[in-house]
Amino acid sequence: MKRKTLVAGSTILTTAFIMGCGAKEPPHGDTADLRDLTADISVVRLVDSPTILEVSGTVSAQFNATLSSKIMARVAGITVNEGDHVRKGQHLISLDAADLSAAERMAAANLTSAEVGYSAAKTSLSMEEKVSRTKVDQAEALVRQSQASVRAAKAKLDLARSGPRIQEKAQANLAVQEASSALALAESQLRRVEHLYQQGAMSKRELEVAQNAYETAKARYQIAVQTKDIAEEGTRREDIRAAEEMVRQSEGALRQAEAGLAQAKAAILTVEVRRAEMKSARAQITQSAAARQVAAVSVGYASISAPFDGIVVTRLADPGSMAAPGVPLVQVEGGKLRLMATLPEKVMSKIKKGATIPVILDALEGKAIEAKVAEITPKGSAQTHSFIVKLDLPPNRRVLSGMFGRALFEVGHERKLVVPSSAIFEREGLHYVYALEENNIAQLRFVTTGRTMGSQVEVLSGLEQGDRVVSSNVKQIVDGIKVVGR
Repeated sequence: MKRKTLVAGSTILTTAFIMGCGAKEPPHGDTADLRDLTADISVVRLVDSPTILEVSGTVSAQFNATLSSKIMARVAGITVNEGDHVRKGQHLISLDAADLSAAERMAAANLTSAEVGYSAAKTSLSMEEKVSRTKVDQAEALVRQSQASVRAAKAKLDLARSGPRIQEKAQANLAVQEASSALALAESQLRRVEHLYQQGAMSKRELEVAQNAYETAKARYQIAVQTKDIAEEGTRREDIRAAEEMVRQSEGALRQAEAGLAQAKAAILTVEVRRAEMKSARAQITQSAAARQVAAVSVGYASISAPFDGIVVTRLADPGSMAAPGVPLVQVEGGKLRLMATLPEKVMSKIKKGATIPVILDALEGKAIEAKVAEITPKGSAQTHSFIVKLDLPPNRRVLSGMFGRALFEVGHERKLVVPSSAIFEREGLHYVYALEENNIAQLRFVTTGRTMGSQVEVLSGLEQGDRVVSSNVKQIVDGIKVVGR
């Protein structure tokens, strides 16, 4: 019933159109008076066609960077203009960095000073360690020596206090007897040698040897006698007092040596101080190196370079202007050009990454180009329940960022009425066909068209499946003429 209503409406519009444009049509008499016209005849048919969702979008670059300064400085120079192509790392903008360069030199000087201080602290620590260790070693050796002296003095004191033993007295008496016998023998030998010397039987050299032997034996005898007297008389009080004094002196020397050792060990604390100074100097080097690096980075901020290959689309500053952090200076776009399309969430399950999608740009006179789905945003808009799909466009110098375009997404299939595009003609913005009635009489009929699919055009209203239409020589046909099919 709906189709019939549309047809009826179409007939009314057609009649109105013919009546309104009757002056433009050639005068019609009896249709029998008009000669027949030969033309192609096509049948309106129902075909299975994909359901296309047309989504508008805007062309934008894959990369978009707005370059600005990180420091407050005057612009010294800009080497590019709008439309210039740039390479990644190419120098674009120079800022006045005299103050930053001075700060970098000062930071470098502070670093050198810190390194010198560290070297001096390291040398001082090494010297302190060597001197302190030497002093401690010397003090320990003196303590050991003093301890040995104390032990020896105490042993002498003990010996002086205990007096000679019986064995010592017996040994002393035996030594006197042996020395007396040796002296007597030496004296007898000397008398014999003197007698022989006087007779000329001995040389003077042999006489001198005998005299020496006598004197030696005499001295040994006297020593033995003295030792015997000391052993018999015992140790004198003076010797005991002398031994006690020796002990006191040795103990005093030991205490002094121990005090010196303690002082030497205390000096090691100075080494720890020097070590702390060296650590502080090393930390100063680290701090100065960091300050120099910060200064060097700040100097680097005075030179702004292209972040990627692209084209300068906007220049917002000139030499002499003041650059402030975050204030745009140059805008660069690069990478592939993309159409940004917004799709409703109900069709997102049918869109796959890597799929090829026809795109129509007005700048290309409506000619469709093949784009590829590059990205599908994983998060949609909570207000519109839509998602952004990015389509990579093929290289084309005529395509620029900011252009308007339409993407044709296939989201399903449906049955559609189609006729050849050659059967449709246009008058004053409306579309018409010549449908054949009985006896192949042509009747002008208004139709509503949809998408063009190759050589076929979708018909939304005005025709029904099975209708026959003239598909050639439509400009030669008038309403009511008989058409003979080829």
